[in-house]
Amino acid sequence: MQTTRWALAALLVLAGCSTTKFENSQLTAASCATKSPPAGLASCNAERRSFDATHEERPLILVAISGGGVRASALGWAILEQLKEQKYTNAAGESRRLIDDVAVISSASGGSVPAAYLGLYGPDGLDNLEHDFLSQDNMQTLGSETLRPGTWFSLVFSGNGRTDQVRELFDERLFHDKRFRDMNREGRPYVILNATDMASGEVFSFTPQRFDDICSNLDNERISVGVASSSAVPVVLEPMAFHNYSKADGCPITTMPQWVTNQLDTKELPAARFQNVELYKRARYAYDLRKGSNPFRTRDYIYLVDGGLVDNLGIHGLIEATTAHYAPEIVNVGKKDRRSILYAMNAGLVRKLVVVIVNARSDPVNDIYTSPDRPGLLAMLGAVASDPIDATSSSMNSQLRVLMDELKKADQVTHSMKVYDIEVDFDLLDPNEPKQKELRDAVKIIPTSWTISAANLAVVEKASRQLMQHNPCFQNLLLDMGITPDFPVSPELAAAGCQ
Repeated sequence: MQTTRWALAALLVLAGCSTTKFENSQLTAASCATKSPPAGLASCNAERRSFDATHEERPLILVAISGGGVRASALGWAILEQLKEQKYTNAAGESRRLIDDVAVISSASGGSVPAAYLGLYGPDGLDNLEHDFLSQDNMQTLGSETLRPGTWFSLVFSGNGRTDQVRELFDERLFHDKRFRDMNREGRPYVILNATDMASGEVFSFTPQRFDDICSNLDNERISVGVASSSAVPVVLEPMAFHNYSKADGCPITTMPQWVTNQLDTKELPAARFQNVELYKRARYAYDLRKGSNPFRTRDYIYLVDGGLVDNLGIHGLIEATTAHYAPEIVNVGKKDRRSILYAMNAGLVRKLVVVIVNARSDPVNDIYTSPDRPGLLAMLGAVASDPIDATSSSMNSQLRVLMDELKKADQVTHSMKVYDIEVDFDLLDPNEPKQKELRDAVKIIPTSWTISAANLAVVEKASRQLMQHNPCFQNLLLDMGITPDFPVSPELAAAGCQ
């Protein structure tokens, strides 16, 4: 044990001598989606995923999964499994599952595990997530790896860190060195893994648009890097490092996107920044990443930490993918005609829009309220780590309401779209019903870790079923789709609770 202590101490001293390992590669003309890039190219990373809007009976489903370690992974997985269980008959008389209609899935931290797993392996692959990850003692694996001398030398001399151990765990158990090109395929949902740019506090999403901004090849990026970046809790784990290749020799991207220019060109549109300051800031961030001629900040390197610091619910990704005028074109409205989700809604092509928000926030009881003793250092560190995330989640919940209002406004011309707002939150378990209150209290004390006990996994699954089965909008959706589930559905509750 004494030898181990000295070795770890030496590791901490030597760590300062290690080199930074950058996780991304540069886009080149050869790797560009447009093999012969014309002058003035603004985008290069390909987007191959799409949702077919030519089938009116299909709902368009958007999912956001919060952070919260493997507790969040388990809850997100359980909700997706329930969408897989519910089947309806399409216009051709064929059986189809609700999960097949998930068009966008946005996630942060632990929620990025089931999101990426669905994106890579598809709905049928979800059955393996419990065995591959949820039922494994991941913390024991991480701990034993840390104590191996080979790991110490790797940490010091290769530029690897503790976050790389988590990434390697994800690859070993889940992704097996697969790349984003393996997710970016026709028939797969548009997966948005969200991290936080620690220098600016901006959301950094693993999407073709954002990787265009830094002239980096998303197709070649390991999925495990995206999930680890989204889950890199500050202090506990180091940030993941990325090189900004914009304006580098050989970068084929030379032009600003039009939406960025529109926001920042004060000569042509002097009032643009006053109309939407958040959009103005996003444009300024993209402009800086692309190394415009008059930057607000010089951004040569990007260091990414847990996405939950900015948006622990993953709602930011849904907002940008649906209501932003620069949203990706991921909806097929004809054989070769791809448009944005916002266009599809405005055109009356989406008849049923389902938004599922999965919030795995814990709320363990502490003795601060009942203790006369001033909180100590550990209690303060715990508050510093959790309180800002909780406050951010509350703020994003407010933005969720804004999102829902925006989605309903998008249909104000055709009035042909119905919106189903399905929120999954442990606080929605009924405190006046003893069994639900007991379940709520049990699930809220599950620790935030990369390991979950079999008993706690069963508690999360049970809570997920209670929350979905009693949700008025989920019941309303099932009724409207002609689905007869294996649990009671109340038309009165569905009508009254889902406006």
